[in-house]
Amino acid sequence: MTRRGFSSLLENRAPEGGVESAVLRRLRLRHLELLTVLRELPRVRAAARRLNLSQPAVSKMLREIEQMFGAPLFERSRTGVTPNALGQAAIRRATVICNEVRVAEEEAGALRSGASALLRIGTFSITSIATAAIARLRAVQPGVAVRIREGAVSALLEQLMAGELDCVFGALAPDALSADAISELVSEVIREDRVSVVASSARTGGRPPATSARPCSATRSKQKVTRSATLTVPAGPPL
Repeated sequence: MTRRGFSSLLENRAPEGGVESAVLRRLRLRHLELLTVLRELPRVRAAARRLNLSQPAVSKMLREIEQMFGAPLFERSRTGVTPNALGQAAIRRATVICNEVRVAEEEAGALRSGASALLRIGTFSITSIATAAIARLRAVQPGVAVRIREGAVSALLEQLMAGELDCVFGALAPDALSADAISELVSEVIREDRVSVVASSARTGGRPPATSARPCSATRSKQKVTRSATLTVPAGPPL
C-alpha cells in the first residue's frame, strides 16, 4: 500500500488567490519542526528544550505559524498546548514534510555510496514472498538500495502515512485502515491467505476440527482489505 502524494493533495486543496504561496514564502522548516515536537511534547518549555531555543522564541514561532494559517492551531492551558482540528491537520502535514526532508538526506547518502535509488519497505515479518520480490527487483535494478523495517502492520501503516516508508507488505485485517487512511492509500492483494484451526486429536476424537480452513477477506470502501499478502503503497506517481 502506498500513500497518496502530498503535492497532489496540495494541488487539490489549495485555495484560490495565491494564499498558499504567501504561506510558503513565510513558512520555514523550523516552524514545521516545532509542530512535530509539540505533538510529542505539548508544553512550550519542553519543546524549547528539545529545539535548543528559549521559551519566548518558541512562543513567537508558534504565534507566527498561527498568523500564517490565519487561525489558532492550539488551545492554551496551564497543562500545556492542545492542538485543535486545524492544529492536528497542520501537525500531520508537517510530520510528512519533515520526514520527506529526512528521506532526501537518506537518499542522498545512498546515492553517494553508489546506489541508484532507495526503497523503504515495511513488513510484519521477513517472508519468502518479500525476499523473492526484493531479489527480483535487484535483478532488474541492481543499484537499488532496499531498507526493511519490521513491526506491527498498524504501526507500519502509520509510518507509511507519515512518509517514513515507501510501501508496506503484510496482512491487512478489515479494521487495519481508518476511513481517512483508505482515501490516501492504495493497496494491491498479492496473495490470498487462509485461516486454519489446529487442535489436538484427543480433543476432537480423531475428527477434523469443525472450523475448516477458508479464505478470510472483507470489502471496505470499495477496496478489498484481506488478511493476505498485501502491498500497500502511496497513491500517485509510480515509485
